[in-house]
Order: sequence, then C-alpha cells, then structure tokens
Amino acid sequence: MKTLGESHATREKGIQYSILSLIALSILMSDWMFGLVAVSEILIGLLVLLIGLTDLSCVKSINYRFFIGTLLFFVLQFSYNLSVDMTFIFNRALFNVVKVFAYLFFINITYNYIRVNKLEKQFLVMLNIAALITILIGIYITLAILYFDHLPYEFLWSFTRSDLHSYRFRGPGFIVRTRSIFSEPAHMGYFLNMVIGVNVFSNLREKVPVWVNIVLIIGTILTLSYASIFVLSIILLFKLITLDNKYQRIKESKVFFLLSLIILAAVIYMFRDNLYQTVIVRTSDIISGGDNSAFVRLINSWLYVSRDTLLMGRGLGHTPPLQNVYAYFLSDMGIIPFGVILIFTAYLFKLNRGLGLTFVLLNFQKGGYLSPIFSILVLILLIFSIEQSNYHRYTLKGEK
Repeated sequence: MKTLGESHATREKGIQYSILSLIALSILMSDWMFGLVAVSEILIGLLVLLIGLTDLSCVKSINYRFFIGTLLFFVLQFSYNLSVDMTFIFNRALFNVVKVFAYLFFINITYNYIRVNKLEKQFLVMLNIAALITILIGIYITLAILYFDHLPYEFLWSFTRSDLHSYRFRGPGFIVRTRSIFSEPAHMGYFLNMVIGVNVFSNLREKVPVWVNIVLIIGTILTLSYASIFVLSIILLFKLITLDNKYQRIKESKVFFLLSLIILAAVIYMFRDNLYQTVIVRTSDIISGGDNSAFVRLINSWLYVSRDTLLMGRGLGHTPPLQNVYAYFLSDMGIIPFGVILIFTAYLFKLNRGLGLTFVLLNFQKGGYLSPIFSILVLILLIFSIEQSNYHRYTLKGEK
C-alpha cells in the first residue's frame, strides 16, 4: 500500500505531466479555431487554472510591477489614439489588450512553475514527442492525399483550413506539402524549427538523441516551405560554425550518426524534384524579382509604420496581417514596445546566442504576436536560454 507521501508525490507528478501535456497540445492546436476563440487559448486557460490551484507560490511570484507598467502604457495609448486617430477601434484594441495580459500571465506563471519544479528535461521530452507526433500525422495525411483516397484525414482539419492552397504548392499543383494539423506547412515548420533550435542550442542538447533531430529535420523538409527550410538551414549552419572541438557524442555513436545522415540524404534524393521546384526555382524567382514574397516579408511589412503612428502605434490588432513580428510591434504599439522587444532579443542573445538567433529567424518566418504560439515561443526560449544553475539569478519576478 502506498504511503501518504508516495500518494502525494504520484499526484504531484501527474499534475506536472498534465501541465506539460497541455502546453504541447496548445502548440499542436495553435491554428485550430472554435468560432472566434482559438482552441489553444482554452487549453492555456486550463493550464493557468491548474497551476494556480496546485501551486499558489507561482502566482505570488509574478512580476506585478511589469504588469502595472504595461497597463499604464495601454491606458496612455488608448487615450492618445481616441483623441487623434479616427480609425482607432476601441473594442478591437481592448479585446487584444486582454489577450496580451492573458499571454503575459501565462508566460510568467508557467515559467516560474517549470523552473521551480525543475521540469526542463521533462518539458524538452514533451516538446520532442509532440514534434514527432506532428510529423507522423503529417506523413499520414500526405500519403492519404497522394496514394490512399480511402484513408480518412479530413476530420483532422475540422477546426482549421482544408483548401488546396493550404497544402499544395502554388494552388492546385501536383506537389503536396506536409502541414499535419496546422493550417499551413510554414506553421508546422515554425514549430519544428523551434524544437530543433532548442535541441541543438540549449544546455540540455546532449540529452536529445541524434535520430530525433534527424527526424525533425526530415519533417521540416517535407513541409516544402521555403521559409521553414531557409530558417532550418541558418540554424544548422550557425550550429556548424559554432561547434567546439568536442565530437565525443558523434564518436560514441558514429555508426548511428552516419546511418541517420544516409536516411536524411535518401529523403532529400526521393523528394529532389519537389525540392527543386519549391526551393531552387523559387530562390531563382526571388533573385530575379519574379517572386517578391521575401521582399514583402522583410521590407514591405514596415510600410504600415508612419510618422503619425510611430510614437504610440495604431492600436493592438489594427495592422493587416504581416509575416514580421518586429514590424507588428512598431506598427501596432509604437516605439516603446518595439524597443522592449529589441531589448528582449538582445537579452536572449546574451543568454544564448543560438536561441537568440532562433527567436529572430522565427519572428520573420511567421508574424502574429497576438497568437498563442508566439507566447509559447517566448516561454520556451526563456526556459532553455537560462542555465539551470542560474535560475535564482533569473526569475520573472526580478533579479535576486
């Protein structure tokens, strides 16, 4: 019979894995919508409630001064925009301000919970399991579309897109891009690149088997998403040029490592025609000016910033969809929050150059700071940028 202490420990561990599972599900369902509410937002709400009910200390350790400062800024922004901007929509901005505070609360309380309970390793395992599940589902759906019409898969897209443009290259073409249960291949690649970045740059990178990273790289390639493959290439190149002289892990498992490379090379060879069309030809189009998507992503996204809105921004949710988080911050919220995200980016670079680079790349791969996946990205990179031994120096309540 279990003792009272053992029962409590079992219950505590069950709650911890439930919380980590909710984060993983929030990522996988980040594109799912139930009416006007994202399924991830419901899951995040349950997660925060679960933490609050089981560990009140994480709620008490919240950086309330930061929340108060943020609130004062939005009060000032609302007052300014209501008096000078006739296009400012109060209800839209207010709704999005509530979302921002919910995301900030989620990041703060979840970060403290994971760090206090030393769940970094378990969290990393959960992220990789979620990534592998994503790839398996994606391969199943892709095979069903290409070869097995009788296999059901449409139910997996019940709460997201199902149009041809969401999974076929340039509309109704023959090339099928793997998107799993995300709304676009690029969104699947965004998540996989996030996990790959953590796997190769965090202080827990040695805990991740080589074969897992190989599978995640293959999954990213199968998306045939130009942005995803480009970001992946930069991450791997940066990892290569920053390697130290210690190749012990490769030496210890060189047979398996070489086998993994062979498998990766085989996948690239099998999909060489698709990769040629989606990567090589598109690169040529971008260079020649035939495809201006990269130009729009990097340059045109700043065109919504004007002299009139530079100080306080247009208001949350008032900028059209952009594939650039930094431009979103400057356009929607003005120079002060834009400076804050630049400082946060520099802070990540200081803590971990690789994860700082991953943050920048992903912010140009996918826009939308008001989506749940962005707050999860911030949470993940904060957790894995800070060395575990330095936790008491870096809490979200302030430096001790």
